[in-house]
Amino acid sequence: MASPINKITCIDCGKKNILFKHLTEDELLLIDRNRTEVAYNKGEIIFKQGAPITHIISITRGLVKVYLEGLSKKNLILQYIPTSEFIGGPGAFVDNMHHFSVSAAEETCACLIDVNVFKSLMLKNVHFAYAYIEDISQKGLFNFERFISLTQKQMHGRIAEALLYFADVVFPDQPYGFPLYRKDIAELTALSKDSAGRIISSLQDSNIISISENTIKILDRKQLENISHKG
Repeated sequence: MASPINKITCIDCGKKNILFKHLTEDELLLIDRNRTEVAYNKGEIIFKQGAPITHIISITRGLVKVYLEGLSKKNLILQYIPTSEFIGGPGAFVDNMHHFSVSAAEETCACLIDVNVFKSLMLKNVHFAYAYIEDISQKGLFNFERFISLTQKQMHGRIAEALLYFADVVFPDQPYGFPLYRKDIAELTALSKDSAGRIISSLQDSNIISISENTIKILDRKQLENISHKG
């Protein structure tokens, strides 16, 4: 269950987003007075697709999953967002609605910043506004590249790309392997869980990866990159 936690000020926080460097001390204090820091358990929904946008989210600890809720309860994972990143989305400036859902991929803490206060700072501080637009644009470009992969790569290429993404982006500090989430890999690659599982098993049989106690380790990175690139 999500719950408020004790907080330090935005000025003293060591995990605030790099964009905060563009704010003055008074502007940081304004955000500090209009935010709530909340702790989420793994799997808890932080915000849901279709709900009104009331806050911009800043992750202070943990990892979150950003996904689209499709037809027949089929989800498509867009990306994972780590500590010190913002999550807002274009809906904040169009129709005030969330156009994707976000859940905690592990135990996570996040600051919920009042969206109207956030917008007011963007209107007053052009450097902050430009940096935020650049940030959401980069996330959008990443999603464009993902859609190219999903529509043009074969199944093995998509799985290989997903495993490299988990190793390099989602769990970069785990040299001995990363957790095996078959459901998440399937939703990241737009495949069924069974299809994803078969391909992962074939990669294991080819000694490209190893699986032990629900942990994946990449054994032959060059070969996995080759599969990803060829699609």
